[in-house]
Amino acid sequence: MLVWARSRSRISPEIIARKLHVHPEQIVDWESGKAFPTFNQARSLAGAFHIPFGYLFLTTEPHERLPIADLRRTRKPRADSPSPEFRDVLYSALRKQDWYREELRDQGEEALSFVGMCTTDTPPENAAAELSRTLGITAQTARTIPTWSGYLSFIAEQSENAGILVLRNGIVGSNTHRSLDVGEFQGFALSDPIAPLVFVNVNDFETAKIFTLIHELAHIWAGASGVSDTGEADLLQDGDPEIERWCDRVAVETLCPREDFSSAWDVGVDLDTLTSRIARQYKVSSILVLRRALELGFIHKPLFFAQYDKELARQKRPDNAEKGSGGPPPAVIIPYRNGKRYTRHVLDSVMGEHISWRDAATLLDTSVGVVEGLAGGKTTR
Repeated sequence: MLVWARSRSRISPEIIARKLHVHPEQIVDWESGKAFPTFNQARSLAGAFHIPFGYLFLTTEPHERLPIADLRRTRKPRADSPSPEFRDVLYSALRKQDWYREELRDQGEEALSFVGMCTTDTPPENAAAELSRTLGITAQTARTIPTWSGYLSFIAEQSENAGILVLRNGIVGSNTHRSLDVGEFQGFALSDPIAPLVFVNVNDFETAKIFTLIHELAHIWAGASGVSDTGEADLLQDGDPEIERWCDRVAVETLCPREDFSSAWDVGVDLDTLTSRIARQYKVSSILVLRRALELGFIHKPLFFAQYDKELARQKRPDNAEKGSGGPPPAVIIPYRNGKRYTRHVLDSVMGEHISWRDAATLLDTSVGVVEGLAGGKTTR
C-alpha cells in the first residue's frame, strides 16, 4: 500500500525520507515489507501522502473515482490517477458549493435560467450570443479594457453578478507548498441550478486563463460538470469529447465573434503585425487569432502551422504559484481565490452568528484571525 500511496502522490523516496527525517533506504524497506514504520511514522506518512490514515491498512488499492466527468484529452501524457492536489481542490470546491447552495435555498433563491439552457446541438454561435448577453461581454468591451488581467477580472466579476461562483487559485487552499499543475488540469465546472461554480487554475498564461474561464462558463450553459485541460493553443480533434469541442467553439466565438473578427482581418497587413494587433484588441493569444483565421478560411493550413509553431516556441508558461509570505493582503487574495460573492456570504453568515468563526475559516481556506480581519473591514461589499 505504501508503494501505491507514494506513486499516487508523485513523491520520490528521497523527498519522503526528508519529510520523516529517515534514510531513503528505510522508505524502500517499508515499501518492500522488510521493515515497518512506527505508529507515529505511519501517521506522518499518511499526512505526507495526503490520504486518510486508514488507507495504509487496506489490503488492496482503493478505487478512487472523480465525482465529475473527466473530460481531459487522452492524447496528452499524464499520470494514471489525479494528483492529491487536484483532488483536494476539487473536493474543496464541492464542499463550498454544497454550503453555498444551502444558503441560497434558505434564502428562497430560485434556479438560474441560463444553467443548462443549451446542449451540444445548440449552434456555438447561438450559445456564445446567450453567454455574452447574460454577462455583458462584447468585442468592444475587450477593446476598452487595457490589460489582459483586467479583462479576466471583468469576466469573473460579470459571471459572479450573474450568480456563478468563480474560484481562481494556483495552490491548494492557502498552502503555498502545494502548487496546482496546469499540465494536469486548467479548470473545471460544477453545474448546479442555483449554485453553479467554475474553477480556473491560475498557473497559466493570462490569455489561457481567459479562454479557460469562458470554456468552463460554456459548461454551465450546457449544464455539464467536468474537468478540462483544454486550451486556446489546442486544435480540436475528432477523438476529443463532444462537450469539450462544443465548449471550445463557444469560447472562440465569444472571444472572437465571427462578424467582428472578419471586419478586423486586413489582408493588406503583415501577418505577424495583424495577429498581434487583433490579439491585443480581443485580449487573446496570437495562436487563438491564427486558429480563428484558419477556421474562417483567411489563412491556409501550411501557413497556419508555420505560424503556430513559431508562436508556440515564443510562449513560456509563467510560474504563478504563490511562494513565501509575500503577495497581496488577505482582503484581496481571499475574495480572489474564493470569489467575492461566496466570500461575502460566508462573512455575512459568521457576522450573523449562523456559523462559527472556525467554520468560516474552513470555508475560506484561511485562519480565524484572517476571517476576523475581513469581517471587520467587510471588504467584499
